[in-house]
Amino acid sequence: MALVNHLKENYSYQEVVQLSEHLIQTEYGHKRIEYWDEFDLLEWHVAWRDTCQQPPHVFVDRMIRTKDGRTAIPYEHQWITVHDHMEGAVPLQLEENREAIWGAFIGNMLAFGEQTPYSASTQERLIAPSSVETGGQWAALVREGKKRIQQSEQLTAWFSKLEPPTLPASLSIDRGYSWNGLFFFCPRKEEPQKSYAPLRTFLLFWMEEYGTDSLKRLLDEMDDFHPLTDGQGYLLLAECLKPYELQGVREGKDVRKEWEKARKLVRELSGWLDEKKKVSDYATSSTTS
Repeated sequence: MALVNHLKENYSYQEVVQLSEHLIQTEYGHKRIEYWDEFDLLEWHVAWRDTCQQPPHVFVDRMIRTKDGRTAIPYEHQWITVHDHMEGAVPLQLEENREAIWGAFIGNMLAFGEQTPYSASTQERLIAPSSVETGGQWAALVREGKKRIQQSEQLTAWFSKLEPPTLPASLSIDRGYSWNGLFFFCPRKEEPQKSYAPLRTFLLFWMEEYGTDSLKRLLDEMDDFHPLTDGQGYLLLAECLKPYELQGVREGKDVRKEWEKARKLVRELSGWLDEKKKVSDYATSSTTS
């Protein structure tokens, strides 16, 4: 009852019935309640969700405002936010303009992630090749893994004045939903990562699902909204080079399929960056000659 009264006092609801810890019924339909322990994390999510949505193409699971315009209210040593409960939402299936819509959304996300400070974890999952058994069928992969780490470190050193953006850890096509005919992205309530690792995972899935031509179109769209050819694209390439699959080798798994996908992504991204550089160099020489 305390929560119900608190919500009535702060939000424009006359009728509130608490159905569960995270669900209420109001005269405007079902609403979802989220509880936050860290105010800094809450502030980042509010700013990210408000900035990165792009109506009418992409909507984000935003915080419903209180009567006086606040995005959250204190409650029992926590903060709570209220959201639309998307009843009937189904996984998103974009058949047209998927590269343009997702590319613009991610490009906007990258721009926000570079400009908005947050002490996010890098959540490094990379293991040292020396910790992996080097004999048998995996010897060649371990040797290649060492080379990929060296290449990744070299790229990072070349662009040491740049930092990767802060991104939601759950950057996934699976977080996209269709609700009332609209594209909604629903991030998890989790700490973001100051790393290109979430985008690496996203691109691997995209390439497997839609192919390399679609991947290049997606990169083009992202680049239009947030340039990847000024150095950030090479930080992304450095992330894609990291042989995370070695963890599976150490655990005794057959990682050949995942290894080949990662290798293919590096090849496609590297080729895309090279082509963009050629076009840029040609345009520069044409204007100066």
